[in-house]
Amino acid sequence: MVEQRIENPRVGGSIPPQATKSCNAQLSWAFCFAAFPTVRSSIHIVDVDRTETWTRYRAGMCDTCVANCCTMPLEVRLPDLVRLGVVDPFEALHEAPKQIAKRLEKAGLIDHFNFKREVFTIARRASGDCHFLDAKTRRCTVYEQRPETCRKHPQVGPRPHHCPYGAKR
Repeated sequence: MVEQRIENPRVGGSIPPQATKSCNAQLSWAFCFAAFPTVRSSIHIVDVDRTETWTRYRAGMCDTCVANCCTMPLEVRLPDLVRLGVVDPFEALHEAPKQIAKRLEKAGLIDHFNFKREVFTIARRASGDCHFLDAKTRRCTVYEQRPETCRKHPQVGPRPHHCPYGAKR
């Protein structure tokens, strides 16, 4: 007999239907799923979209994390794109940011450009991971050139001094 399971694409796993009966309606799916070890996901217990589920940052946490912060939208400015080697310094000085954004969007390197703030949103993979995150090691492939947003995380962000920590299995 095949067991029926409830799929939850947000966490990339499933649980048996009877498991949901023991979950309080006030709790999120992330907490409900955390109680059942059958869930197979790199992101567990924490919901990156709900900062109240984040952990207070402590030095060394990144060494044992699955890089949940690298699944969040990444906003960068033109100097970050130059540092990453995505935009040529000459182009940054002589081309309008709007034109640069059009080229990068066409190349699939950015998802969005905010004209008013001149902020580019880096494109993510279908999995939701940052374009620069190594899928196997869960480490940044451009760490030395990483954008200011990444350099300042978690001191600055949606919930300062907290991160969406998820322990490696």
